[in-house]
Amino acid sequence: MALQRRTLLLLLGLAVAGGCTRGASAPRLEGGVTSVLFVVIDTLRADRLSCYGYGVETSPHLDALAAQGVRLSSVYSTSSWTRPGMATLFTGLYPRTVGIYEERFDALPEEVVTLAERLSERGYQTLGVTSNPNINEVFGFVQGFDAHLDAGVVWDWMEAEAESIRFGVGEHPLQAAGEVTDLALATLDHHLEPGRPFYLQVVYIDPHLPYEPPRADRVAMRKAGSTQPGYDGEVHYVDGELQRLLEALEQRGLLEDTLVVVTSDHGEGLDDHPGVPDSAVHGTTLYDSVTHVPWILSHPALPRGLVLEQLVSTLHVMPTIMDLLGWPLTGELPGISLAPLITGAGGVALPDHVISETDWRRHRKLSVRTLEQRLVRNDDCRLYQEQGTHEGKRLTDQQRAALGDVPPLELYGTQLAEDLPLNGAATATDAVARLSAQLEAFEQRFARRTPLNRSSGDVLVLGDGTVVREAAPQQDPQIDAATLDRLRALGYLDGSDE
Repeated sequence: MALQRRTLLLLLGLAVAGGCTRGASAPRLEGGVTSVLFVVIDTLRADRLSCYGYGVETSPHLDALAAQGVRLSSVYSTSSWTRPGMATLFTGLYPRTVGIYEERFDALPEEVVTLAERLSERGYQTLGVTSNPNINEVFGFVQGFDAHLDAGVVWDWMEAEAESIRFGVGEHPLQAAGEVTDLALATLDHHLEPGRPFYLQVVYIDPHLPYEPPRADRVAMRKAGSTQPGYDGEVHYVDGELQRLLEALEQRGLLEDTLVVVTSDHGEGLDDHPGVPDSAVHGTTLYDSVTHVPWILSHPALPRGLVLEQLVSTLHVMPTIMDLLGWPLTGELPGISLAPLITGAGGVALPDHVISETDWRRHRKLSVRTLEQRLVRNDDCRLYQEQGTHEGKRLTDQQRAALGDVPPLELYGTQLAEDLPLNGAATATDAVARLSAQLEAFEQRFARRTPLNRSSGDVLVLGDGTVVREAAPQQDPQIDAATLDRLRALGYLDGSDE
């Protein structure tokens, strides 16, 4: 069950460096023995890490972790915003399979089996801490945890579900990485039973908007040549906090037989596509900037410095973890275990493409990417052009104009370096036909599940055109000016929400 926040805050003063130990006779990766530290760094673009080729040294500790473990270079999330991206990481399913499309109400169904539930069934002590309220208990993401600490900062529309509300203290308006590290260690120190394997899930929200790292990290990135020291400073800051977490586990004797997994739910636009509506942040597009994420694994029994360049999806994370621990999930999930590639046991028959989707607010897009090309199908644009509306959502005149300017299809070359014409070269026409067929096959195989708790003021149109619920007139809540300013700073308001 979820642990109350006030209890853990008290525990911070009681935790000691050697508070809990669990000896391991030798490094091993076997079911029921090896513990797991699963770290998700929210909004982290792979190409902003030094070990993924970034020219600014943002991530010395993640670089070192990759050098002593395994790094996958071409990993793409199934979505470009938090809740669906996290749903895939923690269930191994596509967002549409679990019915998560919109932000305010869509939740993880109880019958969906999480990684925490799978490990709990196998004797693991399951502990979790998140700093992003999009995966708080109200949204179903604490299934399977013995103790889970929800985010201490929530959005205003979640007030009815929260015991206390705060929007941050000092220079960081969100729950900063330092606090998350402290809470994760306090949770571990208070709950861990000696000799029992643990699953510790830690979600850092840095480097999410508003990109306000500690001053030292911002200055360090500026000196290193960063042109975006806010975002890069956040990356540098959380990199240091991850190292502090790992060092604390090592001091407690908990790293000798622990599989460390680090990844992200999605990236960030960072103005890579000027002129594309709302593309500076995430959730609104499906380009590499918001879907290309890191994935690093480390354990003493794994190869050192191995780099896998195969095209993979975040769908593969959960089956890979289970397989490495000794419990393969063959045929249970759409993802494929990469354990044979990682351990050198053999090859893996991977698809030649990955799928990403987003239904965030007024945006609805579906994309397929190969190693060479990406096709984005802008269903929001198509629906608007065909029906004059998009799922009953309110749009400002500016937003209507922006949707009207977006093409129904976008084809891009390798790593989005070249925007190929859709109606020119025969190779481009052939690519559109081939990639469109892959999107259609995906839709036929994976139906859109009806979401839970959908707002009466929202509409969901399923793939067959069925309207789940008609939009009804709804009185907008009155939000004070100070709260509006805080929400805008976090990137959770735009013209249609005011």
